[in-house]
Amino acid sequence: MASINILVTTLGASWPVIPELLGFLDPENFSLFQYHSGLNIFRQKLDKYITGPLDEIWVVTTHDEKVLKGIEVARYWIEVAARKKPIPLHCFFYNGISDLSNEDECRCISDLILRVTLKAKELSRGKTLILSLTGGRKTMSADMQRAADIWGCDLLLHIANKEPINEVFKNPPIEKLLYPLEQKIAENIFPVIIQSVRFPSLYSQIPSPLTSSAFPVRPDMANDRSVALLSEIENRIGQAQNVYFNAYQQRIGNETLSFFQAFHQLPPTVIEKLKNTYIGKDPGSEKKEQGWLIKLPKAELHCHLGGVLSTEHLIEVALTEKSLIEKYTAKIPAFSEWLSNINKYVVENNLGMLKKIAADRKIRNLFDLPEPIPVAAFISTFEKNISLLEKVIYGKFIDGNCFFGIGIREYEKLGDLQGSAILQSDRTLLKTCEYLRFYAKSNNIRYMELRCSPCNYERGNMTAEKVVEILYNELYDSPDTTFRLIIIGSRHGDETTLRRHIELALKLLHTPKYQNFIVGFDLAGDEAKASPAEVRELFLPLMKQCMRITIHAGETQPADNIWEAVYVLNADRIGHGLSLKNSPNLIKRFIDRKIYVEMCPSSNHQIVGYQFFPDKNEKNIYPLSEYLNASLKVTINTDNPGISRTTLSKEFVRAAQLTPGGITMWDLLKIIRHGFLGAFLAPAEKRKLIFKAEEEIFSKLPSIM
Repeated sequence: MASINILVTTLGASWPVIPELLGFLDPENFSLFQYHSGLNIFRQKLDKYITGPLDEIWVVTTHDEKVLKGIEVARYWIEVAARKKPIPLHCFFYNGISDLSNEDECRCISDLILRVTLKAKELSRGKTLILSLTGGRKTMSADMQRAADIWGCDLLLHIANKEPINEVFKNPPIEKLLYPLEQKIAENIFPVIIQSVRFPSLYSQIPSPLTSSAFPVRPDMANDRSVALLSEIENRIGQAQNVYFNAYQQRIGNETLSFFQAFHQLPPTVIEKLKNTYIGKDPGSEKKEQGWLIKLPKAELHCHLGGVLSTEHLIEVALTEKSLIEKYTAKIPAFSEWLSNINKYVVENNLGMLKKIAADRKIRNLFDLPEPIPVAAFISTFEKNISLLEKVIYGKFIDGNCFFGIGIREYEKLGDLQGSAILQSDRTLLKTCEYLRFYAKSNNIRYMELRCSPCNYERGNMTAEKVVEILYNELYDSPDTTFRLIIIGSRHGDETTLRRHIELALKLLHTPKYQNFIVGFDLAGDEAKASPAEVRELFLPLMKQCMRITIHAGETQPADNIWEAVYVLNADRIGHGLSLKNSPNLIKRFIDRKIYVEMCPSSNHQIVGYQFFPDKNEKNIYPLSEYLNASLKVTINTDNPGISRTTLSKEFVRAAQLTPGGITMWDLLKIIRHGFLGAFLAPAEKRKLIFKAEEEIFSKLPSIM
């Protein structure tokens, strides 16, 4: 049988639906909307989807006397109104179903609509199938929408009204609709294309194609109220959901705990784009890539309080001591003279003298002034010359090409003014907290574990407990970022200070106010000073309290240090972990025990000497890609954003730039989730953060891809 162009519509008591549809779909044959201003525009749209004039109209309706009478009127109207050839109208209904008064009747009509549209789809193959939602009950329109989804169609449309239907369409005499409507009446009615070129769903084809021969339809279905086709489709959908779930589980495999679950529901084309779009391959794309990453919510697990301040913000922090500086300059002539000389050096750009003064640790307590007044006074003189202070702090390392592989000791010297030198008063600490909130919000950091050594900030007007109290008051209830604190004990310095920090952590751990704020303990500083095994006895009280532990290890020392951190100090996370790549067995243990690695790309580049945009054949390759391929839980962090002159968003790009060929957007999203998963938080808090981040990323992906 030759293919034909078919219109299938639902219909209720209003028979003029047929003239409305034909007036728009076949205006050459039916002139009803001849004076409608939008007719030509609509016809131009239709020309893209239809192959010619309609051959047949199929109506699905109920067995209601008024409805069936209206259909006969519609048939007569077609005979009389047609300018060329009348179009056959076929009617389909169930005997005895007149009002859709219960669920069974609704399911029967749903099945009928599926059968009718399936048959129409087969007969229109190669031609045009138009489905209409215009007439009948709301459930019938919904059924027609579902039929379009199952079988596909060339056009799914609806006839809408700008205002309540004119009297001319309330059971009008036929003669009212035999001639073109007045424009003011015609304009109240307009066609809406719901969908165009809807492809059939897989439910209609798998496991075998559904055909009308298996589910026949005839104009009068008598009392055969079968729902076999509807049931078959519902069964296929149920089976498909199970298959989808199983495929989903198989697909994500070991990604179950390492990726945002909702992302596997993305369209395959989107997933493929994420997996095949690389970041960090082209230096010219850095700004654009940072723009992409800054929009996404992130977690920061490795950030030192003493290294957060950029040069600009270091000056702002120093200026909080301005009133005291003025007080002491008026009171102590020698201090006033010293500060005048510094101002002179700044005006003269005397970099040599300024660097000499900055490097002299005696500056911290000159003239027996309380800390951090002399340091703050020195820094404040650069208020109008920030670039000069940059040169004082960084020297030759102000050139990024030189700030490369300088070693841990030289790197730490760059922070002489940022950390304990300036953070010795409540004023400077409060200002630093203000900057931290700003920094975190501007980089969309939703969770941050700040780490510091409170006992190192006691030389001014604060105790270690006061330092923690200020951090708690200023950061704990921050509206934009969840802040938590990790106490640092340092390898360098005397054992007494390390012991004090351990005792402080244990005390705070048992203080109700801080139990949710203090989340871990860190062993930091130059690894060469003391191995993890050497401090085990000191750490035993922390381990007995089951305190979470992160250890700086494998940054500048062999993998043995990492092994000791894990097996001797029971580390939950490892800071840097660069030499882990040299111990495949230890990598396997990391995976088994779900130990996270806190990588810090910029400081790894600056201290260790990993090269940006490396050739894949280079001997010393940044191990990020290797770790990801091994399914290690890797996080990206800043370490010291002020000293390294970076941000968390920039660090993700830097990580990609250190990796041969870059990193895919898919892997970067995976790393972002690692940041939340690796947090030292209670499971409920962690889940809440992850779900919120997932929702935000999911919503932003379309606009940033």
